[in-house]
Amino acid sequence: MASFSVNASAALSNPYDIQLTIPTTPHFARPPSPKKGGDEGSPGKEYPNASKSVRYNTQRRAGELSDVLAMPNITPAQKKLASLVWLAAGKLRQWCEEVEQWTWDGTFRLSSEDVDRRSRRLRVINEELKALLIEELKDHVLDIYIGRSRPGLNRSIETLARLPVNFLDEYELFVTQTLVQALPQMMQLKEHLRSWSVRIFILQEAPTFLSQLQSCRQYLTSDFTKSWDPVSPTSPPNQLTLLQNNISNAQRELQDLTQAAGRRLDAMLDGLEGSDDTLPDEWIDDYENLEADYTRWTVEADNWIIQIEIAKKKAMAKQKKEVEKVIKLASLTPKASSTKLKGSSFLDTHPALPSLKTPPTRALLKIPGK
Repeated sequence: MASFSVNASAALSNPYDIQLTIPTTPHFARPPSPKKGGDEGSPGKEYPNASKSVRYNTQRRAGELSDVLAMPNITPAQKKLASLVWLAAGKLRQWCEEVEQWTWDGTFRLSSEDVDRRSRRLRVINEELKALLIEELKDHVLDIYIGRSRPGLNRSIETLARLPVNFLDEYELFVTQTLVQALPQMMQLKEHLRSWSVRIFILQEAPTFLSQLQSCRQYLTSDFTKSWDPVSPTSPPNQLTLLQNNISNAQRELQDLTQAAGRRLDAMLDGLEGSDDTLPDEWIDDYENLEADYTRWTVEADNWIIQIEIAKKKAMAKQKKEVEKVIKLASLTPKASSTKLKGSSFLDTHPALPSLKTPPTRALLKIPGK
């Protein structure tokens, strides 16, 4: 019995230009299975499941690919299709076995090296899976039945699996059974890929999420927050304004961090919807506690800003009175002014007025509100 092998890399780069070589050992051997009753050539019981239908619907079994390629009447196009179907079935089985060996304890704790390695491997498998052109292979196999059956036949793999196969030759039987029996592995592989894609996404997002939680916590417990002593109307207005701006900036930064962490947490939870995996409880608890602390901190910051605003108004009112007092003194007659202010440095040193070398008049000063 002749045997063969297929250059897998060539098949993936150009699926319809495969180079076949003849190895010394057979490949894709199928173990014999007992008959399920009925005469040879008679269709058996039909099953609604596609894979079971092909498995039990007939007593005929497909031979090896080498037998198909050795058929005297097989065309080059049929050889390529049979080889591609065989290659796809082997690849699907290989990928399933590989991904199933990846360890997972459900705690979302994996080294960064493992995360990077599996992320790259997922990309490669997904790219090669697309290159197998499974949907096109299904269409080619269905064309066999379209040609033998009535036009308008439902083009689904379930319909294909329910059709009697006793009238098929060895080539048609091989591609049909090989492809249909590979479909459950394809569905299983896609489920594995989806699960691991979500896991990798969360493992990549988790460090940033946890860092945001830590930054928010540092804001809430910082020395800046602890130093909020009651403000005094005697404080200079410019210092009160600076403190008010610092608190407002801290509010905005803390709000941005908290909201960003919340959006990242929502994205991770959405990705796990319908999955058996769950995020660690401490992640969710930490965020909920942080959100409650942030709400309390915001209320305190708002009250503090109100106190500062009140203190600023009182400080400005006091400053205004001092200015008016100085103006009143400066409005005295030149004689009285020179007598009372002779040798005095009050006008030169008072913080509410600029330095004056001569007694000012009312017309030379800008009085607030007048």
